[in-house]
Amino acid sequence: MPRIATTAAQTRRRSTVRSVLRHPATRTLPALAVVVAAVWILRGQLPALSTIRDAVLAAQLQWVIGAFAVQMVAMHMLARLQNVVVAAFGGEMSRRRSELVTYASTAVTQGLPAGGAFAAGYNYRWLTVAGLTPGNAVVALTLSTGVSMLALGVVYSATISPQVAGWMADDVHNIVLAACVAAGIAAVVGALEVARRRVPAPSVETPPGAGWKVKLTLALAEIVRLPRVVWHRVFALTTAKWAFDLLCLIAACLAVGIEVGVASLATLHVATQVARQIPLTPGGIGIVEAGLVAGLVALGFDAGAAAAAVAIYRMCTYWFPLVAGAGSIPLLRHVARREADPAHEAAAA
Repeated sequence: MPRIATTAAQTRRRSTVRSVLRHPATRTLPALAVVVAAVWILRGQLPALSTIRDAVLAAQLQWVIGAFAVQMVAMHMLARLQNVVVAAFGGEMSRRRSELVTYASTAVTQGLPAGGAFAAGYNYRWLTVAGLTPGNAVVALTLSTGVSMLALGVVYSATISPQVAGWMADDVHNIVLAACVAAGIAAVVGALEVARRRVPAPSVETPPGAGWKVKLTLALAEIVRLPRVVWHRVFALTTAKWAFDLLCLIAACLAVGIEVGVASLATLHVATQVARQIPLTPGGIGIVEAGLVAGLVALGFDAGAAAAAVAIYRMCTYWFPLVAGAGSIPLLRHVARREADPAHEAAAA
């Protein structure tokens, strides 16, 4: 009897520990500690809010528009990635729905603590709605995540190369503007390529009662067996997404008169993207801003201009997708209902 009582007490203690660890305050306190530490480190270096506001209002409008434009193209690359992945696994998702899913899942990532996990579940749901089996949906999400990290490393390695960095430094203004034009051409060509070519859909058969190791092994094996054309498309679109995200940061800096080496900005960009993967705050808010401002100040730039550049960059990469994505969630349900309506399908045909 005493042994049973002890076991019950241990169970209650474990339950209490689990409930404490899952409490929102437990996840919020570390995030607040990081933000407070960042503010403490930057104390005396941060300008007044009026200074940041004046710097943002005085920013060159063409570069602010350019920053928003390249960020919209980056989001478009993610939407095209959805089309490629769904088509590769035999599903079907309209371009309009892929755009809405991309913005909606980004809003989930940006708006919730540990939003990446919630966004993965959200994407999983819409992948299955698009016709993917549960196993294929897991493989598709694994593929996208893995290639995304690889592509980020490739973009960083390319931009810190002395030859590439020197070439871009010669006239970064024209390169950013040309990239906006090239992005539109690339989007059209990519969309035509996706519409014209389809690959055989793989199928992941998971044995009943299989453990996570077996499921992971099957998923990795299925990814390796994907046709080469799928790898090319996924890698190209993901690399383009990160490249345009970096161009957004460059344009935001140019908007307030900060002309810094591309290699230095690429280093800051990668560091903040890695920090974002730690789910302390929604979308890395507070952490990304503090890291970028500290990095630009360390490079010798005025704190007011640095804060203004980061404010423009985060308006493009955080607040714009968050607001647009929040509006996409109810619209996505409406579009899904319309596309599922046989009368609508007959009219579209």
